[in-house]
Amino acid sequence: MKKLLSIWTVGVLIAGCDCLCTDREFGDIKLKLTINEQNTTVDVLIMEGYLDDRDTLEQDVVAREKVRYKEFIPDTYYTGVATYQKNGRTVKVIDGRFMDLKENEDCDCYRAENITLNLRLKE
Repeated sequence: MKKLLSIWTVGVLIAGCDCLCTDREFGDIKLKLTINEQNTTVDVLIMEGYLDDRDTLEQDVVAREKVRYKEFIPDTYYTGVATYQKNGRTVKVIDGRFMDLKENEDCDCYRAENITLNLRLKE
């Protein structure tokens, strides 16, 4: 019984560490967009830094309400811009977030945190 308990304890410790720490060097950026009759596609920009920095990393035309871009460097601020048409006018929606690099003390490693940018058009 003691041997079984010891194996179980070691298994839990190893599995617990694996579950909490998947050593990730890069994070993903998820976008939430508005797709409707007037905007069947949306022009999207993802920039490193703030809007004024204008350092474009991704430029895309998207036809889905949710999209994910992979492998961005953590410890960096990212800005997203979506361009829509609304009542004959061009409207830009902007959102930005800092992608953290979190330390997991249990496993002694770091992990990039995914971020979500809300670029939905307000009705």
